[in-house]
Amino acid sequence: PTSLIRNKRTKKNMIPPTSSSGSTKTVVARRNIQDRPHDITIFGCTGNAGRSVALHTIKSAVLAASSNAKQPKRRICVAGRNRSKVEATLNSIFKELDLPSNPTSVSVSILPADIDDPSSLSEMTKSTHILFNCVGPFARYGERVIQACIESSTHYADITGEVPWIEDMITKYDAKAKEANVALLPFAGYDCVPSELGIYLAVKALKNVIAEDQKGVDLDNVVKDVTLVFANDGANSGLPKGTAQTVLDGVNKSFEKKEEADSQPIKKIPFNSPEYESIMSSALSTKHFLLPSWSEAQNEYTAPNFMSPINIPVLYRAGPSIGVNSKVLISDRSRISSSQYSILSGYGFIPIQAAILSFMFGLTLLLLPPVRKMLQRMLNTYSYDGHANGKVILDTEVTSLISHSSNSDEKWKGLSRMVLPGDPGVYCTGLLGASVASVLLDTTTTTTAETDSTEATLPPLSGFHSPVDAFSTSPDNVDLLEAYLTQMDSQITLGATRSSK
Repeated sequence: PTSLIRNKRTKKNMIPPTSSSGSTKTVVARRNIQDRPHDITIFGCTGNAGRSVALHTIKSAVLAASSNAKQPKRRICVAGRNRSKVEATLNSIFKELDLPSNPTSVSVSILPADIDDPSSLSEMTKSTHILFNCVGPFARYGERVIQACIESSTHYADITGEVPWIEDMITKYDAKAKEANVALLPFAGYDCVPSELGIYLAVKALKNVIAEDQKGVDLDNVVKDVTLVFANDGANSGLPKGTAQTVLDGVNKSFEKKEEADSQPIKKIPFNSPEYESIMSSALSTKHFLLPSWSEAQNEYTAPNFMSPINIPVLYRAGPSIGVNSKVLISDRSRISSSQYSILSGYGFIPIQAAILSFMFGLTLLLLPPVRKMLQRMLNTYSYDGHANGKVILDTEVTSLISHSSNSDEKWKGLSRMVLPGDPGVYCTGLLGASVASVLLDTTTTTTAETDSTEATLPPLSGFHSPVDAFSTSPDNVDLLEAYLTQMDSQITLGATRSSK
């Protein structure tokens, strides 16, 4: 995709949204973009990841305006508790993007909002179409923002990776969000947009090549297994302060005494459908985390992706939308070196096993209260701003159940590669979050220049969904996400090959 023009689409490009059980899901209704003074509001913009989301949202708006003169000027709002800090953050963003303090290509305003002030949250959410929340840890502060968005009928996205918290939020608010016609899109950063999009695109490439090879073949449930391999090329990693605090909170919570159950406890809505429990257990097995795994595509051993406890549940929840059923095993791996391993290192087995043991030792130290207290003191002054140097790379390989038409021993494979700029936790997360917010705006609003909204791309799903799952109501929506990413220096390629294994 090369254009971000909000073209009207025809109904032939729409696909009916369904859940894993086959029941119909609901999509949001579009509203006129002029109904509210702000298009996208970034709440918590002074934090590490929040600043990056704000920077890329403004950058995206500037680039969109330069590529399409007819597109209305984006109205971005940056919000936070301390107005002077928000102003300082915004000025630093303008300086980094080489923009004047009052740019003509984008409208940027400031709005004070405090997580402890319900009236300020209400004012903020009522004034915007899209609220992007960066105030974490989300298990501490996120619920109040979700409540305000539902009450204001404001679409929501965030960069959380807290699956248990989202499960609680689904139980409490999913039905209310659907009733209020609100889309809620957690996991809109490095967790878990690359893996979701990578699988979606590799499955797309696989189905395209099978359709060309065998006319008329049924393309449903053609995937046998999926392999994800993440790598950092010169992207020195660090955690945003909120993410580091989330990890520490999670460890501390596991040691807290469970409160006595209510006399009438609320029945939880499970994050994943029961039919995916068995395959998910296999994908998150002890073997996955403790041993290196050979990668045919990489021709070396790979390490476990230690974000798998977040990635895997999210990917299986989105399974029906990205082409993954309850029999498809997802292998979520990573390369710990940007250079190719040699036979001297056992093609990576030795250094990877050493890295796994070191990581496990670090986790063991977290079990000690003095270590956690020391880390908490360090977090009070910790900050990691991220950087644009380096690249985050994701190679996705999807193996088919269907053989090549002229050789039954060869199976088709769909491939996708994503190369994203910057470090994963901050810069890359900001780019991904801004792209999701832009697509969410484009697919939930209409402009005065557009005619009947039924002619436009089918809007995203209402309620709680990860981004690609929500946007999968129409291929055009996912194409638009690709377009926003590639416009901001990301590279996305698709391909297909055959293998006898």
